[in-house]
Amino acid sequence: MITREQLKKGRIRAGLTVGQLAERTMLPPAIILQSEMLDGEATITAKQMQKLKRALEAEGVVFVAGNGAAPSVSIAEDHDK
Repeated sequence: MITREQLKKGRIRAGLTVGQLAERTMLPPAIILQSEMLDGEATITAKQMQKLKRALEAEGVVFVAGNGAAPSVSIAEDHDK
């Protein structure tokens, strides 16, 4: 499961504002802010999460599972904006 911290870090690393991500996902900015606000798993619907994940991955964001460490994000090396 993607965490709130991963969503926010991914958006920031992709160089997107909340408004820009909202436009790309067709989600209200309030949903994006809600998804980033607290620690732990994001409390949004699965459909909303999928839209956010796809939009960030299209920007080269890679979601990295924790596997014993904190989950994180990175940017794909071969990604061209």
